[in-house]
Amino acid sequence: VDANFLDALDPENADKKRYSKICGILVNSHFSGDEYISVVGIGINATNASPTTSLNALAARFLGDKTAPVTLEKLLARILTTFEDLYTRFLRTGFDRTFEDLYYQDWLHMHQTVTLEEEGGARARIKGITRDYGLLLAEELGWNDRPTGRVWQLQSDSNSFDFLRGLVRRKV
Repeated sequence: VDANFLDALDPENADKKRYSKICGILVNSHFSGDEYISVVGIGINATNASPTTSLNALAARFLGDKTAPVTLEKLLARILTTFEDLYTRFLRTGFDRTFEDLYYQDWLHMHQTVTLEEEGGARARIKGITRDYGLLLAEELGWNDRPTGRVWQLQSDSNSFDFLRGLVRRKV
């Protein structure tokens, strides 16, 4: 997973979703012998409302005085305990269907339309990730955004994913 976004409704148009990037997650994992090794990096804009927004700004905007500002200590504790729960479950069950459903439940990129620069600018819709190696699945879109049946499996090692711009390009 390379980024998370917070979905906020625009008060001017409640039907149109507006996305603001306030955090990022990068996980580098590999399997060696009989052991998974993962390095997780997380960055969250909890308090600084610039240049996009922050957790505290969103809480104040939507909850007003009903809630206290987010503290970094409580936020970190919540992230780590949630991560530990998910990691423990993963060790018990692996990436089973239930875990996969949980993953997709909050995954912003599902069904997102992107341009595949390496494929001559082909348009594709993100369909998920492969269950075996975690490759990104992108289904080609043809006329009127109808699927053509062609599906690419994209590796993060050789591709750069810029989902804010809807672009997948070859890493250089």
